[in-house]
Amino acid sequence: MNTKTYLTATVTGLAVLSIQALASPIGFTLPQQNQDSNLVIAQNSEEQTRIRVNQAASPSVVYINTGKSSGSGFIVSRDGLILTNAHVLEDASSTVTVVLADGRRLPADIIGFAKNSLDLAAIKICNQNSNLNILKHTPI
Repeated sequence: MNTKTYLTATVTGLAVLSIQALASPIGFTLPQQNQDSNLVIAQNSEEQTRIRVNQAASPSVVYINTGKSSGSGFIVSRDGLILTNAHVLEDASSTVTVVLADGRRLPADIIGFAKNSLDLAAIKICNQNSNLNILKHTPI
C-alpha cells in the first residue's frame, strides 16, 4: 500500500471516528441492522454524507486495549494492518488486544510509529490472512 493510500485511509478513518464521537452529543443515532424503528431521517445533504461515510467505514473500526490504555483504529489491509494514534500505544507491551466490529478479540503486534512527532502508529493482527472489513476509499 503506498503513502497516498495510507493518507487517504487516515483522513477517512479520522473523519469516521469524528462522526462517531459527534453523533452522541447532538442526539441522533445511526440505524443498526434489522432495527427499522431506529431509522434516522437526514436533515440535509451534509448529514446524509456523514451517515454514508459512517455506514461504509464503521465495520473497519476497531477498539484497541493495551492493558494500560485504550483507543480506536481502523483496518487498512486484509492481512490485519491497523492504523491508530501513537498515544494509544504509549507504554504498551509489544502485543495488544484488538476488538473487531463483530466482537472478536484478537492479539495484534505493534509494528511501528510515525516519525517527526506525528501521532500515528501501526499494529498488525497476529496470524490474519483475510476476512477482515477494511477501510475503503469509497466515493460518496
